Amino acid sequence: ALPISNKFVQPVQGRRNELDKQRKEIKELWQRELKKMQELEAALRKANNLRIQRQDEHERATSNTVRAEEEQLSSSAGLGKDANKQLDKRRRLEEEALQIGRA
Repeated sequence: ALPISNKFVQPVQGRRNELDKQRKEIKELWQRELKKMQELEAALRKANNLRIQRQDEHERATSNTVRAEEEQLSSSAGLGKDANKQLDKRRRLEEEALQIGRA
């Protein structure tokens, strides 16, 4: 009876060991890929925050530039009719550019 049980049990145990090994490898691979995905998500969040920060800085710089140009025009031209139209046109163009940039 013993040789017959070995004849059937050994292949089944071998298959079980093989499947356990595959299961362990898959689990390890899953853990590595999960860790990699979490690292990439963190890098993406960091890059997105940096992009938002730079966009804000750009908008502030643009605003400061427009304000400085307005002050320069108002002090040099006394804000005549043409200078006023030019400022309004520039403001509209800046606002449109900012809205397009946000879309």
